[in-house]
Amino acid sequence: MAQDSSVQLNEAGDPSVVGLATDEELSWKYDDAIEEQLKNLTADERQEVEQTLDAELKRANLTAREEKKSLKKATTTHLTTTLSTTTTTIKRTEKMALATSMASTKETDDSQGNASLPRPLSDPELDESLKAQSLQDPATLKLEDQHDNLSQLVKIQAQIVAQESVALDRGNEAHEKNRKVFQKLAAQYEHAHEEALNDTESYKVHLAAVAVAKKKRDDLKKLTEQARKHVEEISPKYHAAEYHYGILMSRTPFLEDRANVSTDLETKHAEVLKAAVDKQMKSKAAVATNDARLEAAMGKLTALHSELAKIEDKLTKKLHGSAPCARASLLMFGAVVLGLL
Repeated sequence: MAQDSSVQLNEAGDPSVVGLATDEELSWKYDDAIEEQLKNLTADERQEVEQTLDAELKRANLTAREEKKSLKKATTTHLTTTLSTTTTTIKRTEKMALATSMASTKETDDSQGNASLPRPLSDPELDESLKAQSLQDPATLKLEDQHDNLSQLVKIQAQIVAQESVALDRGNEAHEKNRKVFQKLAAQYEHAHEEALNDTESYKVHLAAVAVAKKKRDDLKKLTEQARKHVEEISPKYHAAEYHYGILMSRTPFLEDRANVSTDLETKHAEVLKAAVDKQMKSKAAVATNDARLEAAMGKLTALHSELAKIEDKLTKKLHGSAPCARASLLMFGAVVLGLL
């Protein structure tokens, strides 16, 4: 995939193409400060927050992630380079003017003769010599004319160089003032640029916080709506239960008094019942005692009757030789027992 590109100024102030990182090369979609705001969200929550945040960033004409290679100091670097180039050009012009002046002077000297003199002639001496030669040699007259012309040109050019030097000095002074003003403006720009970056970053972080807060507000609003509907469904049931509870509570004093009265009556009946039980237990004990005594008496009676039967049997055998008397005795014993029962 081809990278996006952007034109930036390099350190020399010249434009250059700089490649921007693609989304695949970035670890996160937003700046680190914004990602800090979104780190605790789930995937679904983050997707909803991103929609809100992207819309706000687009409305504010801000990017989701600032390129770390910013254009900081790019403008100041370009202007500094321009001023340095201007200063170099001015100095180069000054040198060229000086060289031109020196070259003109040298040509004037060369026009006076190629041979070096042991001692340079003064102007009066040179004039006398030229006058003496001019009367004798036409070539000398021609050289004299050239000398006068070149001398005049040198003077004019020297005046021009002097004027240009003054102008150059003034230009350098103005340039120095402009350089100081520029440095001050550049510092102010850098400070303003830093503040703009910081304020933009703070605003983007604020937008992220707003998006997260909106998501939380919307979620709570949904829960509130659901709770309201639930209350509307439960409220009639609650009022019915409250009404039923009130009815039951109104019967509480009556039932409580009745329960207390019934408890007192129960206590009294319990006491009477306990006394009856005690009496019955005593009666039962007496019956058991009488039953035991009856059993003992019957046992003794049985033993006595057995002895009586034996004696009667013996008597019958001796007197009659038969046992009818014994049968009569048994019938009488049975009647006695039945009578006792």
